[in-house]
Amino acid sequence: MPRRYVLVLVALVLVTAPASSGLTDTIGPTHTGCLVTDRWGRIIFQKNHYVLFVSDKAAAQLEQYRGKLITIDAEIDRGRKPGSAMIKSVNKITVEEQAAGLELRLEAGEAASKEGEGVAAEIIVRNTSAEPITVSSHGDMILTTKSPFIKDPPSYKSAERDVTTYWQYYGVYHDQRQGRLSFACREDSLASYGVGPDELWKDPKIIRPAGEDGEMITIEPGATFRHPVRIGASLGWGEYEAFFVLGGIQSSRLSFDVMAEWQGPPPSLPRKKEGKP
Repeated sequence: MPRRYVLVLVALVLVTAPASSGLTDTIGPTHTGCLVTDRWGRIIFQKNHYVLFVSDKAAAQLEQYRGKLITIDAEIDRGRKPGSAMIKSVNKITVEEQAAGLELRLEAGEAASKEGEGVAAEIIVRNTSAEPITVSSHGDMILTTKSPFIKDPPSYKSAERDVTTYWQYYGVYHDQRQGRLSFACREDSLASYGVGPDELWKDPKIIRPAGEDGEMITIEPGATFRHPVRIGASLGWGEYEAFFVLGGIQSSRLSFDVMAEWQGPPPSLPRKKEGKP
């Protein structure tokens, strides 16, 4: 019989207004996610679009669980603005059950593109175990950036409220040692990237539906599913990261850049003259 995994998520209170953030002032002490280091060298605790910054003390407590899905009971310090918080210390850690042997990767040949083009990448789902693995058929693609409102998506430059709508979840936290920490995330279903049930079930030797409702899929032992996607076509110039989630498991993180149409330094910066430092 294939193994079945049902992920229980910690309920979060989200702000649903257009200028939304990932948290509210009622943030509690219990959270589920993974400890990772983002492309900017910051240690964060992340579950899909939901980000908590991590203190040095908490990072030392969580390091041995890096990359694993865990639930923590922690001391949380809320920032001065909604949507920002830091884990100061951890009181309890529970390792959540995951589909052992399920490998998720997001890869790209070239991790840069011009504005409006997007990065050509590939979603890879692989069952490295000797048994079938059954997980939820619903997945999400997460886009994240460090400085969301300097590099606005081209379609949303007309008003800040439209920019904050694009970046559905964001926050800023001021730490005495690390300084100003900021993030923004956008979450879209994998189906919007062309990875829906029809694509997942195309080859029954690799992935097949489990049950009548289509809510679950079974990945055969040793099978590998690949699907091309284009990421970041709506983003303005800047530095970004992306990863996807399937069956509660986070894929590898893809760092990519979006290059501006202008050449050299940004128009707002003075250009150096020939022969002068």
